[in-house]
Amino acid sequence: QAKKTVTNVSFFFLCMSLSLWLFSTGFVYLSNNPQTALVWYRHFVFLGVINIMPSIYLFSVATAGFLKQQKFCVLAGFIIAYTFYMLALTTDKVIGYPKLYFWGYYPQYQPLTFLFLFSYFVLFIAAQVNLWVAYRRETVPIKKTQIFMMIISYLIGFTASIDFVAKIWSIPVYPFGFISSFIFVCLIAYSIIRHKAFDIETVLHKTILWILSFSIIAVPIFLLYQWFFPVMKNSVFLQLAFGIMSFIVFTL
Repeated sequence: QAKKTVTNVSFFFLCMSLSLWLFSTGFVYLSNNPQTALVWYRHFVFLGVINIMPSIYLFSVATAGFLKQQKFCVLAGFIIAYTFYMLALTTDKVIGYPKLYFWGYYPQYQPLTFLFLFSYFVLFIAAQVNLWVAYRRETVPIKKTQIFMMIISYLIGFTASIDFVAKIWSIPVYPFGFISSFIFVCLIAYSIIRHKAFDIETVLHKTILWILSFSIIAVPIFLLYQWFFPVMKNSVFLQLAFGIMSFIVFTL
């Protein structure tokens, strides 16, 4: 319902950004050399990372009804994010050479990335302020509960920022951001099922059907990767091609 509303579209982009970040990160960890890991991170993982917070901010603006007042701030958030993405692709001032940790290769952020992180945290704070204002202003109980669940979900999801520690200070703190993201997704799913968040109505059998469909796709891809890995482990091109095709299949 209401597929064209800004709220739903912004949440869709947020989910796509999280998927790109987490899916591509697996290939970074599994890379057999730092050059391959760097290619994966610069082109795919970082693209997902830079889109997360602008999408969260856009969602908060749409939820609070501040789109007209804050549209330039939304635009500025995306412009800043993609500026850093282009710098990451064309220079070594943003993403440095990966370091090998016990979980795999992990890139090192350069000093210029602190400006990106500053905008990252500012957008998150602004998003939380918007949601809190919307929560205080809302009078319909079910809507109020929906917004409160969004606030809690994003606060928990924000703990995924711990992933930045190993990138900035080279401290071997395991990046458990995927766990925070999983909890975030579970809370959002609960909000949709229990409180009809985003005006989406769903039932349990649809969720079960989705899980089964996902398994039908994921299992063959995993087996294919296990079988094809010896062939492509020394080829960056084959790894990129396999990763892109797998991501497209998962998305479709």
